[in-house]
Amino acid sequence: MYVMKNIVCIGLVLLTAITVVAQKFDVPDSIKQELEMKTIKLEDGSTIQYKVHYPPNFDSTKTYPAYLCLSGGDQGPLIVDYCYYAYFRTPQVNDYITILPIAQALFSSKKNFRAYTNDEVKNLVQHIQKHEPLTDTGWLLGGSSNGGIGAFGFANAMPELFNGMIVMPGAINETMAANEKWKDYKVLIAVGSKDSAFWLQGTKRSQNTLKGNVKNVQWMLLNGEEHILTPEFDIEKIYTRYFQLQ
Repeated sequence: MYVMKNIVCIGLVLLTAITVVAQKFDVPDSIKQELEMKTIKLEDGSTIQYKVHYPPNFDSTKTYPAYLCLSGGDQGPLIVDYCYYAYFRTPQVNDYITILPIAQALFSSKKNFRAYTNDEVKNLVQHIQKHEPLTDTGWLLGGSSNGGIGAFGFANAMPELFNGMIVMPGAINETMAANEKWKDYKVLIAVGSKDSAFWLQGTKRSQNTLKGNVKNVQWMLLNGEEHILTPEFDIEKIYTRYFQLQ
């Protein structure tokens, strides 16, 4: 009986934890409906999944640059929806097709985007390019947390595809040098003033690494904000700051 009570208690604790997480990353159905789930079946039987938001007055006969958004955390569907809601949803990218890859479904693997090799990045992006009306240049990279680190890896793997990055927060890997093909990039790194030392120091280190190697790099301190931004935060301040960069 004692063992059974312990099992029940543990089960209730886990259920409570799951409920708290679900509430923390709750996204209204009206926001979820703005995204369309896409699945690409590969020859080996595995799949690539991503969510997409098309711009207003979308014309499938035209090509658009992508706003490629790498979410934080485990980059699964729950977090992807939340990151779209809190980080990547803005009318300031209405000229882009917003693409949000789902890491858990890629190549039957749960490998995080920050750990992707150059070949894995190219494989992912090239498959998406085959299924969406996208340009070959002028893409914008977005990232939050793990995705903010992964964004630098994606830019390193396909430097000529992108022309800028917005990471909220993000940091270049300590072992990675600035790519010489980033010279025309604009980069904005936003970080909460209450975030951990890892992210605050990583932001400053990344700015120092990128300075002189990109067209413009700036960091933006979000006063009073912690690591995870809430939907109540005015995300437009970040995008306005980025698109004002010269």
